[in-house]
Formats: sequence, C-alpha cells, structure tokens
Amino acid sequence: MIKSKQKDPVSCLTLGSVVVYPVVLSNPLLHIEVNLNHRPPTTDHRPPTTDQLTLNLMATKLTQDQILQEVHVLDGWQLKEEKLYKRFQFKDFVNAWGFMSKAAILVEKMDHHPEWFNVYNMVEVYLTTHDAGGITELDVALAKKMNEIV
Repeated sequence: MIKSKQKDPVSCLTLGSVVVYPVVLSNPLLHIEVNLNHRPPTTDHRPPTTDQLTLNLMATKLTQDQILQEVHVLDGWQLKEEKLYKRFQFKDFVNAWGFMSKAAILVEKMDHHPEWFNVYNMVEVYLTTHDAGGITELDVALAKKMNEIV
C-alpha cells in the first residue's frame, strides 16, 4: 500500500465506506490510497442505494385495492392463488430459457426469487413476498422488470 505524505483529513475524499487520500510521488501523476477500514459517520445524508430501496420495497405489503390497481396496469399479469401470476409464451425452448437466464440475473440483483415453472416454450411465474405474507411493491417491481426483458 502506498502511504500518503498528506495526513490532513481535509485533503481526503470519502466515497461511501472508502477514504481516498492524494499521494505525492516523484512523478507528476496523481495516485491514491484506499483505506478499506474506514467507516462513514452515522449521520449519512446520501440518497439510498438500489439495494436499500429494494429492502424498503420488500417491507410494504399491498392492500387488496392496491393489488387490483397494480394488476390492472401490469400487462398480462393476474391474481392466482393470492400471488401475481403470468404465463410467458415463447417461440421455442431456447427463447424461454433465454428469458429465464435474463430474469435470473435481475432476480439475484433484487434478491427476490420467483416461483417459476418451465415446460418447453412456456414459463409460468408466480410472485409473492413470503416474509410479508403476500404481494408487496417488490413483487410489482419484479413483474414490471420481467415484462421489460421479454
């Protein structure tokens, strides 16, 4: 690790939980040191990250009226077994599997996993948030994203 000649805290830049210090070397290029042990102050006024937003969405169980309102605008989705449900139809198995592969990346990023079933060119998807005991904003967000990747 390169050591900084400047220890003045004003001359450093805090990026989340990382502190960046300018380092003076014999060449004119600017080099930085990253201190991974730094913790940001507890009065953090930055906007929430995508992960934090996802966690906030997860906590909000929708009322029956809200669910019906969302289903009305979600193309192809309906209520089935008290879950959001959609049957996706594709040209063939490869396209169905491709959809599932794209969705899997999204699902992992959201940390919200659907119940889904694949037979040849068809993928059935059921969305609910088990921890909340029903359909939440997170389910609606995932349904919208799945519609976008078709």
